[in-house]
Amino acid sequence: RNFLIVFSILCACVGALNLFTNMSVYVGLSGVLHGLFGFWALREVFESRRSSVLLVGGLIAKVAWEQVYGPSSSTAELIGANVAIDAH
Repeated sequence: RNFLIVFSILCACVGALNLFTNMSVYVGLSGVLHGLFGFWALREVFESRRSSVLLVGGLIAKVAWEQVYGPSSSTAELIGANVAIDAH
């Protein structure tokens, strides 16, 4: 049940935030995957698995890096499209 609630909220947020970017087409689920990963990593932290703080910190660092320096060119080559970092 929690999965459906979180998944629905993340889908709605990604869809709404996509309205505020200059993207005309968005294909993929990377934003949702980032959100789900962050949710479960935080959940692990609050359930006394303190090592999951590294996962949360890594996710924050990755998203911040992409916002400042842009997406990895190797990822864009791999998927054959631009990476929509605003969805993350």
